[in-house]
Order: sequence, then C-alpha cells, then structure tokens
Amino acid sequence: MASEFEWAGTAAPRFRAVLAGGALGEAADAVVAAGGHVADRIDLSRLDDLPAADLLVVELESVDEAALADVLALVERAADGMPVVATVSLEQLDLSGVLLLNSHAQLLCRPALADRVAAMVVATRASATGSVREPGREPELAAEVGRIAEVLARLIRRDPIPGAAERRQTFGAEPPSELTADFQVDAGVVRNTIRARRMRDAFFGEGLFADPAWDMLLDLFAAGLEGAQVSVSSLCIAAAVPPTTALRWIGLLSDRHLIERVPDPADRRRAFLALSPAAEAAMRGYLAATRRTGIAAA
Repeated sequence: MASEFEWAGTAAPRFRAVLAGGALGEAADAVVAAGGHVADRIDLSRLDDLPAADLLVVELESVDEAALADVLALVERAADGMPVVATVSLEQLDLSGVLLLNSHAQLLCRPALADRVAAMVVATRASATGSVREPGREPELAAEVGRIAEVLARLIRRDPIPGAAERRQTFGAEPPSELTADFQVDAGVVRNTIRARRMRDAFFGEGLFADPAWDMLLDLFAAGLEGAQVSVSSLCIAAAVPPTTALRWIGLLSDRHLIERVPDPADRRRAFLALSPAAEAAMRGYLAATRRTGIAAA
C-alpha cells in the first residue's frame, strides 16, 4: 500500500532505508516524511543478506522474548555500523538495552509518527559523525544534558563556573576532594529528593517540571548506594516521561559518559545501567556542596 506521504519536489531523497520486521506501514510513512526512500522491505530472517542502504529500520514488537536476543545480535551484525532505528515493546526494553547503548542505534518504544521521523532524521544526519546522538542534533535534549554534564564535569575538573567569579563567596564550592573527604550520603535522603520532585506534579499537574536527565541520575545514584541494580525499563519509569523520550535521554547520558552498561551476571543477554565512576564522584561532590551551604538538593 502506498504511503500517505509523497516525496515533494524533484530533488533525490536524502537517504535510502531498508525496513525489516512486522507491521511496517507507519515506518514507511516516517521514512518518506523524513525525506527518505524505502529501498526494500524484508523479513527479519533476511537480515544476514541486507540490501545496500543508509538506514536500517527494524520493527521488533512482534518478536517473542525467546528469540529477541538472537534477533538483536543479528541486527547489530547486519547493520555493521549503519545507523539503526529500532522499535520495541515495553516488555522488550531490558533485553534491548544493549542495542540502545551502541552509538549508531536509536531505540523507540510506543513511538508517535513524529518520534519515528525525528529518529530517522537524527540518525541519517549524524552518520558522518559516527553517533546518532551527537549534541546539537536534538537541540532541546542536547542543551539540557549538556548543562548537567558541564556542571558535573566542572566539579570533577575543579573548574570555576564562567561569569560567577564575582559571586564565588555565595555560589562557589570547594573542590570535590575536599568536600567529600568525610562526607557520608544516605540513600534515603536521595530518595526523599526524588519523592519531593514527584510531589510537585500532584499540585501543578504532570509534565510541567519534566527533567528526565536529572531524575535518572538521582535514581541511579540512590540505587548505587542501596546496592540495587537498575534495568533500562526501571530507569525509563524513573524519568517520568514517555518511554521513547526516556530512551533518547539514556542514549545521550551514555554518550556523555555519565552512565554505563553493567552486564547481568545471571543472564548475559541482559544489562543493567549504573552511574560512571566520574558521575558518581560528581554527584557526591554536588550533594556535599549543597549540604555544606545549607541548600536543599533539587
């Protein structure tokens, strides 16, 4: 069936996409809306003989759990560095996390058509840089994650905040090594901070205070203090945003080396997520600084 979208103008499509998997109607619409051309549609069983293309779009929601790990490995092997946009179900998120943390792949869950189009545009435009989540490709996400990453990086490097020198006595903080020398942080305090952030929604409505990057960093830090493991699906819930939005943030935080993948010792097909050592040190420095100055951690 023809797509409801048609290529506008006489210029050649920007990219060629191969679609693989189950129901591909909306994926095909998204390719055309993103300025591309559907070069071929194939079954997942044909991934080993992938036609030449600029983008691989895979629909995995119909794949059962028993076969999913093998299919994901097949997708990675077949793509061989080609940008990938994969759609999975909520139940498949944890097993699909390995694909998410590869820089050439984007994972979607319950995506709207606009989510699909955005993912394809970002993936194909970023192919020259080697990362589909290169900062600047998604201005709002990159700006927010960049802000958090910069603050954490400055704590690690002991760099001053630009333009704040004249206010150092009010807003400055000692180097993290000095702040955290005898600083003990309690997981309950971090969890209470997260609860306070969620309570705002009860009074002002949902969505107004969405800050998924920080919510995820707080959740991972608390889990680390508790000795708990955090799955991809659990972290998406902690982000308090739609799954596809949370997955983009996870990818960006991974690219910024703030979170890392930890293999599940009980099931090598799965993986957990954790703060990187540098991010954990920075979180301790931040919380120590807020306690010392009497400022509530936000």
